[in-house]
Amino acid sequence: MLSTKHLQVLAAVLRQGSVTGAAEELNISQPTASKAIKRLEDIAGVRLFERLEGRLRPTAEALVLAGEAARLNDEHVAFERLLSNIRHQNEGTLRVSMAAAFAASIMPRAIVNLSRSNPDVRIHAKVDTQSQIVDDSAWGRIDLGIVHFTQAEPLTTSVPLHTGRIVCIMSPDHELAGKQSLRTRDLEGFPLIAYHPDLPFARSIQKAFVDHDSLPVVRIEANHTSLVRDLVRLGGGIALVDEFTLWFEPQDGFIVRAIEPAIEVTMGIVYARNRPLPRMAQKLVDCVNGVLAEPKLAL
Repeated sequence: MLSTKHLQVLAAVLRQGSVTGAAEELNISQPTASKAIKRLEDIAGVRLFERLEGRLRPTAEALVLAGEAARLNDEHVAFERLLSNIRHQNEGTLRVSMAAAFAASIMPRAIVNLSRSNPDVRIHAKVDTQSQIVDDSAWGRIDLGIVHFTQAEPLTTSVPLHTGRIVCIMSPDHELAGKQSLRTRDLEGFPLIAYHPDLPFARSIQKAFVDHDSLPVVRIEANHTSLVRDLVRLGGGIALVDEFTLWFEPQDGFIVRAIEPAIEVTMGIVYARNRPLPRMAQKLVDCVNGVLAEPKLAL
C-alpha cells in the first residue's frame, strides 16, 4: 500500500540525487528510503533511477511521477493544516500572502495592528504574484490572500474590500505636471513605465488605452511597485500605478495626477472555497478595513 511517505522519498531523492541524501533530509534510515523507492518501482514495473557518476539520475517515468507526487503531497499537507486549524481554531498561526501593491502601504500597518492586539499569534506574511496567491489559497497553503479583486477564480472565494483608482506619477518637472488630471490620450508619445501585462490591473490599464484609441510608448516593464516608483524618481518615464500603493507614501521625487475617466481597481481577499475563513484571518481583514478607514495622504 502506498503512503505519502513514498511520495516524499521520491521527491527527496530527486532533490538530493541520492538515497542517502534523501534519508538525511527526511530524517529516516537509508534502508527505509531504499525500500520506498523499490516499492514504487515494483508497482510501476519500471526503474525510476539510474546510477550515473555516483548519483541517481531519474528516468523519464520518475519525472512523470514526480509532478503528480508533488501535487498529492501538497494536498496532504493542506489537509493536515486544515486538521490543525480546526483543532486549534487557527488561533496560533496565520499565513497570509499579498500582492506587492498592498505590501507597499496598507498591509504592513494591518499586520502590525493585528500583532499588537494578538501578541501570541505567529504571523507568516509574504509577497507573491496574484496567480500564486490564488493557487496557494485554493490548496490551503495559506489562510488568506490579499489581491486585486477578480470574481473568476476557481476553488476560491473572493470578496472585494475597497475600490480605488489608477493614477499617474511623474517627476515634478515633467511636461504634463501642469495638468491636474490627464486622459490616456495625453500620455501618447511619452515614455511609460508599465507593469507586466499578467497583472490584473495592468490589463485594466491596457484596456483603457485601447478604448480611447491611445497607444502608450512602453519604455520599461517592471513587476513591483517600489521599483516603478524609483524608476519614475530617476527620470525613467511616467507610470500608471494603483493608488493604494501611495496612500501612506510621502510623495518624494514625484507628483500624482488623476486619470479621467477613472480606471478603477479593487482590493479584495481570497481564500479556499471549501472551508470557512479562519477566525484569525477575519481579524486581519478587520485590521485591513481599519487601515482603509485611516486618513491618507492627499492624492
